[in-house]
Amino acid sequence: MSAAEWLSDPAKGIAKTVRPAQVRMATVVEQVLTDKGFAMIEAGTGTGKSFAYLVPAILSGKRIIVSTAKKTLQKQLRDKDLPFLLKALGADIQVASLKGKNNYLCKMRLEDFLSSSGVYNFNQHEVSDFHEWAMQDMFGDLDDYKHNVDFASQVRVSECVGTKCDHFDECGYRRAKTQAATSKIVIVNHALLAYDLYMGGGKILGEYDAVVIDEAHQVSKYFREAYTCRIHNKQPDALKKLLESTDLLVPETLEQSVSNFLNRLPDRGRVFQNNIVVENAMAVIRDLARLKQQFINEGVWSDTAASEADDATSSRSPKELSRLRAAVSVTQRMLQACEVCIDKLDLKLNEHGEELPAPQDYVTYAETRQSNGHQHKEFVATPIEIGPFVGPAIKRLETAILTSATLSTGGTFDYVCRDVGLKAADVQQEILPQPFDYRKNSCLFISDKTVEYKRDVREQYWQSCTDVMHELFTASKGGAFVLCASYEDMNAFFERLNMIQSKGYQIRTQSGNSDLLVDWFKATPNAVALGVKSIWEGVDVPGLGLRLVVIPRMPFPNPDDPVFTARKDRFVKNKVSRGAEQRIAEINAWQHYDLQEAIMDFKQGAGRLIRRETDMGVVAVLDRRIYANIKKYANTIRSSIPHPTTYDIEATKTLLRVLAAKA
Repeated sequence: MSAAEWLSDPAKGIAKTVRPAQVRMATVVEQVLTDKGFAMIEAGTGTGKSFAYLVPAILSGKRIIVSTAKKTLQKQLRDKDLPFLLKALGADIQVASLKGKNNYLCKMRLEDFLSSSGVYNFNQHEVSDFHEWAMQDMFGDLDDYKHNVDFASQVRVSECVGTKCDHFDECGYRRAKTQAATSKIVIVNHALLAYDLYMGGGKILGEYDAVVIDEAHQVSKYFREAYTCRIHNKQPDALKKLLESTDLLVPETLEQSVSNFLNRLPDRGRVFQNNIVVENAMAVIRDLARLKQQFINEGVWSDTAASEADDATSSRSPKELSRLRAAVSVTQRMLQACEVCIDKLDLKLNEHGEELPAPQDYVTYAETRQSNGHQHKEFVATPIEIGPFVGPAIKRLETAILTSATLSTGGTFDYVCRDVGLKAADVQQEILPQPFDYRKNSCLFISDKTVEYKRDVREQYWQSCTDVMHELFTASKGGAFVLCASYEDMNAFFERLNMIQSKGYQIRTQSGNSDLLVDWFKATPNAVALGVKSIWEGVDVPGLGLRLVVIPRMPFPNPDDPVFTARKDRFVKNKVSRGAEQRIAEINAWQHYDLQEAIMDFKQGAGRLIRRETDMGVVAVLDRRIYANIKKYANTIRSSIPHPTTYDIEATKTLLRVLAAKA
């Protein structure tokens, strides 16, 4: 029996109702798994995507990797969807879930932690409760522990000593890997899939016949991260901690060398080399080379013949030597990443002392990050386009299915295809019909009463948006998300809304963990939640509790983003080299990159509103650039979501009052 037949008959116990889009998706997935090939499928919320790919995957008999962006979906597939489907289909196959190793408890590190004086810096009841869980849990997946603990970083798997470990037989990570290796369907996250493809495919996950990538609109950023190398000021300290149980010493000057190098870089943006940057970069390399030589001398550097030496010749015990080699294995990857970074900096100057062009495949830049209230710099080397790197690995699989509620832009998958290194002509493309009646249950309100955002008129922009938001929130009595383009916008709106007296709604902003904001929102009937990127997607609030989604400013990419700038620069240079005028090439670059990214994010943000067939509400956009025909691209953006458009604020407020009364 085919997957479509299982999903077309509610009497068979899988689908409660027949959803044509789900049946069509299952048919496409089944055909691709059978005949091989590549497919991209856009299927809106409510289609039933997970069943549409899991049923064909189970029936295929092939070994299939299913990858998700979020651990919550990974957990849902593992604990809910797959057990249900296996029972309903009468399928006797093994399935598993696997994450990167630092998601798991290391009992060796836990033992070290419990015997250290540092354990007394933490709540002893929490430590005892965690220890009890660790002794009982089969896999030690830290995401399965019911509480967050401050000491989690000290007990994660880092340097793994393998068979020499006293806890080898009871190692949760080893059990998870063993189970995954013998399973037909393995649920992973994008980060692990990306690293497996980076290693050549099958090195971590074992050989597999096909991959299904859910939440595929996010996968390219994980692919990029797998090929990205970084130097940051925490690395010297991390090296010391890795080697503290050995007699190998991290060069005393390394910390200062790294600090000097990073301090010479700009706060953010493309790195412009000069003699001082070159000098400090080379100091880092010299220190790393000294550390590497120690490893070679000890016979623990993996690419030396000495590492094959008989353990009996070492003065260390087998366990000590094994732990040292495990630490060196982690250290080695860190050192190699630093070497790649500096290599990509292109440390060559011409005879006039002027910098030469950077390598064409990579872009190098400085980044400033916040951590525990402190700022620190990073030096980053990343591919300009990730497609040429990851595309060959995907093609070697011969069978890949990518799906998401938001995967197309302008009615095609060209942008995503380019991002993952596939030719659009080689990909079967399906945009499935929307499952909900958006014309009946929702609308897209566009305001022209706001000031267009520009740096020099920010105050006027913030105030004009606040005035419109207050009108909408008063009508809806809360029940609203405000999806902000930046923390600066979010804080400015909160400050102004907070000054308004006698509000019929409560407001709160995102601070750290977005889950806390969403939990507060769900528990507060008249809530207005202001957030940034992490609540633009993956947040599910069904029902009339969420009846208004406000997008003050369209989510165009940051023009100062060095990677995005490098991608567009390369595009423009290629166009100009083929005869295009510079200005025309720049416009084309904006259309090919900025507009596509904005549409993707806009579709995700608007997608927070209608999550179930009975949901109702308003998406309100306060960015006047997409009002009517003010900008040529306005209609392209408006038509990217299925809600009918209105410019009438009074009619919109009337609808919101009705929804507030129902809520």
